[in-house]
Amino acid sequence: MSASVIYNSILELIGATPLVRLSRIAEPGAAEVLAKLEHLNPAGSHKDRIAARMIESAEAAGLLRPGNTVVEASCGSYAVALALVCRVRGYRLVAVLPDSVTAEHKDVLTAYGASLELTPAAQGIAGALTKAAEMATAPGVVRLNQYDDARNWQAHERGEGAELVAQAGEYGAAIDAVVMTLGTGGTLRGIEEAVRPHFPAALLVGITIREEGRPDFALRRSTPESFFTEGRQLHVSATAAWRMKERLAREEGLLVGVTSGANVEGAMRIARELGPDRFVYTLCCDSGERYFSLEGSLG
Repeated sequence: MSASVIYNSILELIGATPLVRLSRIAEPGAAEVLAKLEHLNPAGSHKDRIAARMIESAEAAGLLRPGNTVVEASCGSYAVALALVCRVRGYRLVAVLPDSVTAEHKDVLTAYGASLELTPAAQGIAGALTKAAEMATAPGVVRLNQYDDARNWQAHERGEGAELVAQAGEYGAAIDAVVMTLGTGGTLRGIEEAVRPHFPAALLVGITIREEGRPDFALRRSTPESFFTEGRQLHVSATAAWRMKERLAREEGLLVGVTSGANVEGAMRIARELGPDRFVYTLCCDSGERYFSLEGSLG
């Protein structure tokens, strides 16, 4: 992206996100933690990348035509990304969401003109997936299933993965580890595919969030098999994720979401293990402005 260019569509601004060193929360003797600021994408998350790719691919294959309705299950950010892309490309979107999705996510979806279909929170994303599959049997309805489509991780391979390799090269830093929460597993799988040829010894770490019987922040992950099936996994509590989210805003000036808090919490732990003169990468993957309604829920 260039400040001197006039773009033809907001969709052209997806990607090319910056990398920032987390210097204020850095710990002595630990590896550097570098965060890719995916919340700066137009719809506020790294999911913009796969939403654009899947819509474009469906159009190219003749699966999505003018007048069609897109239906998709999501825990929030992917639905918002699809709502933006569908609005620009001229499709109606029905977003199927667990009722536990934050009020802010619902408001943003409505602002983009999407219709909402809410499923019981206790069923998590599994309930939303079942409902979306049922709705997709109607004429003129097209389902883009991020949980079962290789274009998911391929978008991240060509997106964040390729960008991280280029940015690391420009910075003169190795990629010693990449840490990312697991939803579909597409982000980490895609990054792995891009990073491995250049940094074969890189440690890939998938984060899972332990909910401790507390509100799940729409992060319930009862999903089909993850795209990322090999590599280390690390558990981060919901409380620790929320506290790191708050630290990032107050100490680094990064107003990001709960998943980003979990990412950085996990990255900090890996940074302690690796020690100095090493580099750990993670994503600030969505905007913190969509979680204000959860303030105090971990009291």
